[in-house]
Amino acid sequence: MFEEYESKFPPNYGDKRDLTERAFSNNPQPGLKMQIKKQAPALYKALQGEAQGRGYIGETKSQWVQRLAEVQKPAAPKRLDEDEQIARSINSEAEIERILANQGPTSPDNLVRLRKTEPMKDYYVRLAAHSYGKLSNRPVKPTATKPATDSESTFELSSELCGTFNVKPGTHVTLTEFADLTIKHHAARKAETERIAAEEANKAA
Repeated sequence: MFEEYESKFPPNYGDKRDLTERAFSNNPQPGLKMQIKKQAPALYKALQGEAQGRGYIGETKSQWVQRLAEVQKPAAPKRLDEDEQIARSINSEAEIERILANQGPTSPDNLVRLRKTEPMKDYYVRLAAHSYGKLSNRPVKPTATKPATDSESTFELSSELCGTFNVKPGTHVTLTEFADLTIKHHAARKAETERIAAEEANKAA
């Protein structure tokens, strides 16, 4: 494989071994390895790799450090979409674990009943559980399927609230929708505050 270098780094009289074996075996040609390292660094690395492949030598210290660094390299942080950020800010992982552990038919945290009575709250609970890895399937966000009844009459948001909630001026909402907007707004602010605090903590570390 490295025959063209045999003449530059000739073997001792009677030594029939190839260059790799003469440099890196358990019985190396005296001084050959250092000679190659000084005169032909690129060849040295190539021979070193070949020697490792043959089992003459193990990994070098630099290779070991690099491998260790790869093993200890932290996983890339999971990117959360807006709904996941809201879901997590409303429901901590400990709270989700508590809810999932109490799914009896009479439990106030029963998700089957919650889906019927408070579908949006159920959505954020299930989404948080999915985001934390507690549920495999991501829930589908509920949408309004019926017009507002007398008990769900709409009202117009003030211009200030439209700006706060980032909706069009003159938007009309039901009380349920207003509550949902309020929850989302405060959750988003909380998530943003925590994100900024985490970034500042990382800078200070």
